Amino acid sequence: MKKDRRYTIAIVFDSSREPISFSVHRLVIVAGFVLVALVTTGVILLADVDVGTTRLADQQSTLADTQANLDAMVSEIEHVDALGSEFDAALEPIINALTVNSEHPGSADRLSDSEMDAFFGAEQPADAREAEIQELRHLAAELDRSGELLRDTRSTQQLVSSLLVDIPNAWPVGGNGGDVSMEFGPNIHPITHQWYLHKGFDIAGYPGTPIVASANGTVVLAGYDPGYGFQVILRHKYGYLTRYPHMREILVTEGQELEQGEILGTMGSTGIVTGTHLHFEVMLGNDVLDPAPFLKISNTFRRGGYGTR
Repeated sequence: MKKDRRYTIAIVFDSSREPISFSVHRLVIVAGFVLVALVTTGVILLADVDVGTTRLADQQSTLADTQANLDAMVSEIEHVDALGSEFDAALEPIINALTVNSEHPGSADRLSDSEMDAFFGAEQPADAREAEIQELRHLAAELDRSGELLRDTRSTQQLVSSLLVDIPNAWPVGGNGGDVSMEFGPNIHPITHQWYLHKGFDIAGYPGTPIVASANGTVVLAGYDPGYGFQVILRHKYGYLTRYPHMREILVTEGQELEQGEILGTMGSTGIVTGTHLHFEVMLGNDVLDPAPFLKISNTFRRGGYGTR
């Protein structure tokens, strides 16, 4: 009979405390090692299963994306194939008319000599055919000259367009709004009721209506005048100046560069006025000009207005 072996385990402390000792059977120690091994193996297997599950999910997602791409490719191929079939069906009559006759290999289907002569007008007199050829040549020359004229016209149009942005011709009220209430020239003054030379174009509108630059220019004056109220003066190319008085609000500063159509203020009734309006002036040097010929370049408006200033 085998002797039952036991092992004594002692725990010795550094202090004066007495050591602790106990005996453990050999089978218990073996069972403990086995248990630790089983737990470790289980943890490793569970980790592998978790990694495998994640990897499987990723592979399934990749497979689904690949399947979707394949389905899209198949659909696109079917669409292209359908278009090819339609193209072949439409092209077949032309191919049949141009291909070699299968009953006579090596010879192409073609019009007979009489059909060719009829097609090109061989039965017509030579003088008539020559006249038609000359007419075609004349038409070709006319078309060529028309093309040159069209190109010259486009070039001229571009030149005119680039010129017009520097000459005061755009309507000075935003949105092409306002009504002409008094034109340039001799008029009865609305306050003194005496005849005087009206030096601008009065355009009546609502308070706060945008006032815009009639051409590209530089702000040379932006301030208040007892007669003109809040006003802006722009200097343009070629010696032109434009004045925009009676504003409610000025939105630009002196020295500022403006493009044609940019807002420089709002319509008001400041200065000596009897109503809300813009008094628009065009000047060339020291001379005051009638704005009508300039505004007629790009605008249509009712002439001869005499309303509230």
